[in-house]
Amino acid sequence: MDKKKILNIIKIVLALTLVIIAAVNYKTLSTLDIRELVATASSLYIAIAIILGVYFVKAVLLVLPASLIYISVGLVMDWKIAVLVNMLGIVIEVITTYFLGKFLGKDAVEKKLSGTKGGEKLLAMKGRNKNTATFIIRFVPAFPIDFSSLFMGAFDFKFLPYFIFSVAEPVCRCRSCAESYRLHDPRRRDI
Repeated sequence: MDKKKILNIIKIVLALTLVIIAAVNYKTLSTLDIRELVATASSLYIAIAIILGVYFVKAVLLVLPASLIYISVGLVMDWKIAVLVNMLGIVIEVITTYFLGKFLGKDAVEKKLSGTKGGEKLLAMKGRNKNTATFIIRFVPAFPIDFSSLFMGAFDFKFLPYFIFSVAEPVCRCRSCAESYRLHDPRRRDI
C-alpha cells in the first residue's frame, strides 16, 4: 500500500472517530458546565489549563457552542483574566481547526459543508480572492468560526491573513463583552 492510500485511511478513521465521539457525547458536550469543571481546579493555572483544554476539544469536535465557553469563563474569573483566557482559547481554536481542515483535505471538508446553509455560503467563497474572502468570512456574523476555519484550512487559504482576521474579530467581541459587563454591573468600575 502506498503512502497516499495510508494517509487517506488515517483521514477517514480520524473523521469517523471524531463524528462518533461528537454524536455519542453530543448532549453532554452541548451542555458542558465550565463552572463545574473549574470548581474542581486546585489553582488558577489549573483552571486556565482546563478551559484551554475545552477550547481544544471544541476545535476538534465542532460541537460546543462558543458563547457557552465565553460567558462561562467570564462568570468564573475576574474579567481581565477571563478576556485573556478567552482570547488565548480562540487562538488555540483557530489554529487547531485550520490545521484539522488542512489535514482532512478539500474533499472531506466540502462533503461536510455541502447541504448546510452556512456551508453553501462558505463554498461559494472558493472562487474569490482569498484575502477578501477571509475578511468577509470573519467579519460577517453568518459564518461559524469552527466550520469556516475548517474550510479555510482545507482550501489552502494563507495562514497569516487567516490567523490575523480570525483572532481580530473575536478580540473585538471580547472587549465589547467586557465593556458591556461593566455597564450592566454598577459594582464593577474597574474595566
